[in-house]
Amino acid sequence: MAGTQQYASRDYKFYMRRYGTDDDAAQPVKDLEVDFSGLVCQEAAGLSSKGSPKNIYYEEYAESEETRVYIPDTVCLDSTEIELKFVFLGEDRRETYDSFFDYVSAGKIKYWDTARNRLVHIVLDAATEPEEDVLKGGTHYIIAAFTFRNLFGRSYRCDNSGNVIGNN
Repeated sequence: MAGTQQYASRDYKFYMRRYGTDDDAAQPVKDLEVDFSGLVCQEAAGLSSKGSPKNIYYEEYAESEETRVYIPDTVCLDSTEIELKFVFLGEDRRETYDSFFDYVSAGKIKYWDTARNRLVHIVLDAATEPEEDVLKGGTHYIIAAFTFRNLFGRSYRCDNSGNVIGNN
C-alpha cells in the first residue's frame, strides 16, 4: 500500500480513543504499547491518503465548451483505507491480540501518533487474520494487519495529546 511507514516504536507513541459513545468524555486514551502488553506498532499505511471530493457537482451542456461546476464552501471527501500492522509478543500474545481486536471492533476510534502528529477517525473495516503466528525457540509472536476505514477521508494535524491544531 502506498504511503507505508515503518516505525522504531521506542521513539514514538501510538494512541487510540473511542468516540461516538453515550459518554465520550469517559472514554480513556489508550497508549497502545502500554495498555496492550506486548503490542508493538510495526507499520502504518494510508494515514496521509486523501479521499476524492464527493460533493462537487458537474454539468455539461452541448452548446458550451466549458463544464459548469458547483463547489460548496466545505468540500467533503470519500473515506479512505488505513492499514495498521502490529506485532504481538510474549507468552500473553494471544490474549493481547484478542483484547486489542475486541477494543478496535467495538466502535469508532480516534487514532493518532507522535511519529507524524496526525489524527484520523476510523472504524475497523475488514476481517483480521494473523499473517504470522510464530513459536521459535524463546521468541513467540503474532503479526497481524488491521484494515480501517478513515471516516473523514483525511488526517488532521494534532498535538501529542490528540488535539486538532489549526485548520489543517
